[in-house]
Amino acid sequence: VLRPLLTAHTVIFNVKSLEGENLPITRIMSMGPQRVRSETEILSAGGESEQVIAIYDYDTSQMLTLNPKQKIAAIIDIKDFPEKPENFVDIMRNMIAELQHDPNVSIESLGENEIDGHMVQGFRATDPEGNELMIWADSQTSVPIRMELTWRQTHYEFTDFEFDVVLDESLFSMDIPEGYSMKANSLYSLVELAFADNTEQDLIETLRIWAQEIREGVFPTDFSTQAFIDDTPKLRKRIEQARKEGTDEGPWTFARGWFFCRLLKPENDWHYVGKDVKFGDADSPVCWYRPTGSETYRVIFGDLSVKELAAEDLPK
Repeated sequence: VLRPLLTAHTVIFNVKSLEGENLPITRIMSMGPQRVRSETEILSAGGESEQVIAIYDYDTSQMLTLNPKQKIAAIIDIKDFPEKPENFVDIMRNMIAELQHDPNVSIESLGENEIDGHMVQGFRATDPEGNELMIWADSQTSVPIRMELTWRQTHYEFTDFEFDVVLDESLFSMDIPEGYSMKANSLYSLVELAFADNTEQDLIETLRIWAQEIREGVFPTDFSTQAFIDDTPKLRKRIEQARKEGTDEGPWTFARGWFFCRLLKPENDWHYVGKDVKFGDADSPVCWYRPTGSETYRVIFGDLSVKELAAEDLPK
């Protein structure tokens, strides 16, 4: 059952988070490990549906984003990212592999059922930490039909699988389509989020949103990609509320501050120490970094005040 998920050269499937209502479905197309295309229908602040396309070329470390409705394109160089955006197929495969090779995983049969006109056999794998894989496969062919994955408190549903189908090379082209402009757009171009004048103030606002509005007054355990993913369901609720209020500024500020941190260089000597620090605690540091060319560090405290300190004066 798992073999095509792990070995197919081309894979197509739909993926959706089950952490909230009316969340978008993303169509993923993968041609080998280096080229991926995602297509997502999202609602704009005005309630209109728009498609966002992202094409990843991991050989050249570039990503092309397209908004067909507004005819906007952006090419993003991701080779300087401290952590490159992961291939979603690789994420799925890595999750499955971890469950496969964990000796503490329990596996059970879910018996036979009918899904979308297919008679299917179901299986469930669960580990002691609560991660779970539930997969339904065609009873005759063993080809996966549907999969649900609960991973580090995030719940995904995968459907409409196609394996080793012929995919047109043009689907993965990094060329700007005719009629598109390279103008940045605050909602649909990651250029603005990743590179457009991200500042320390963006980082401070991210910390405020994360501690005060998402984690109910406590800063996150760490500032890692995984921590961001773990709290994404709560962030989505904030995004939905912002859309009801007719603004997306808060959520995108959150992303800009996160990118500010992720794009710091090794010489900036970034440190996050905010675990268990309560929002408003003026005596406890949350993080610090050294601006490029500076001999002193910028230290952000739990009340979001900022002090400049020499290396020898940094909190121990």
